[in-house]
Amino acid sequence: MDRYNDLHLVSQHQIETIVQLQEVTADIELSLQEMTQSVRSLDRTTRTLQSNLTRTQTVPFADVVKRFPRTIRDLSVQFDKPVTLKIVGENIGIDRAILENLSDPLLHLLRNAFDHGIEDPQTRLTAGKPAHGTIVLAASQRSDEIVITISDDGGGIDLDRIDRLQQMGFPHHEVAQMPEAQLLDAIFEPGFSTAANLTELSGRGVGMDIVRTNIEQIRGRIQIQTQPGVGTSFILRVPFILSIAKVMLLERSGFVFAVAVDNIKETIRSLPDLTIADGTKIVWQSQEIPLIALERAVTFGRDRRPFELPGTPTISHPTILVVGDDRSATAFEIDRFWGEREVTLRSIHSPMPMTPGFGNSIILGDGRVVPSSPRRSHPVSRMDVRHFWHRFNSTPSRDRW
Repeated sequence: MDRYNDLHLVSQHQIETIVQLQEVTADIELSLQEMTQSVRSLDRTTRTLQSNLTRTQTVPFADVVKRFPRTIRDLSVQFDKPVTLKIVGENIGIDRAILENLSDPLLHLLRNAFDHGIEDPQTRLTAGKPAHGTIVLAASQRSDEIVITISDDGGGIDLDRIDRLQQMGFPHHEVAQMPEAQLLDAIFEPGFSTAANLTELSGRGVGMDIVRTNIEQIRGRIQIQTQPGVGTSFILRVPFILSIAKVMLLERSGFVFAVAVDNIKETIRSLPDLTIADGTKIVWQSQEIPLIALERAVTFGRDRRPFELPGTPTISHPTILVVGDDRSATAFEIDRFWGEREVTLRSIHSPMPMTPGFGNSIILGDGRVVPSSPRRSHPVSRMDVRHFWHRFNSTPSRDRW
């Protein structure tokens, strides 16, 4: 007992403290395991709820197209033109709100295919086709999109009749240099028609622009494919669920915004000595596209405090993003990329004019609101580009955005 001094007491106290720390560590590890299991269970429950919610929001494609076969039969009898409508993918589920907006555009496209697409029986027999024409209305799901195709086995679209662009003010040399895709896109311009004669069904110079407008309202887009003597196809792509979209969180000069993933075509690492000025262009897929400096083109009245996001950005160096489609694209530089998120888009309703390019918003987990650009609704035609740049260049810089 003479050798049991204060050092032994301190050592014994430290040993007891270490044992207590080990017990606390074990309790923390057990709590972490329980928390991880709870998070996994919550994640499974959330996915199940989302799946059930999606199922309740969708209705079969047949609900909107079941009346179309009778419409085509009535038109066949009325105009003495035998045409059959075939429907594929009747059980494909589509958002109820989307179907309500697709009803009129689909009916107009079907009547247009019957009137302009399918030739009269004598013309078909002369061309070596059966006298009976066929229109196919098909729906399929690809990833988070619903693809609806209206195809006919008619004579196709006569591109020579699209020379009416000259009557709309476009020079002959510009029309001659337009690729087929842009010529076909001109059909959706207001007041444009390829019909030689006005009929009760179509060819009144109105309708196709309304079709595209209705499809744009549900964040969809429409494309035309045609082959002379073989037929024409109208391809509609609409989101599977109208209120949910995948976006990329981006940052430029301290401003955080979201861009729909469908709009992003490619990411390119920016050069260290790259200087962006008015008229700067880069080469992308063998074509020159404009490179825009967002900090000079976009001006927002926002709080001066920095908008900080938790975590680490996926890309933290200057990067060039190419947005648009294969026929028209634009590039801009960002400072950081904060990853992709599946979010609910919320429309911004305000009597004041919105900044061009930002029509929606998203709410982050901490309650902060981030502006978002909508999904590209249709390919930008040359007419749209000319109109946009005319407005942009004729507006003072401080009022452009």
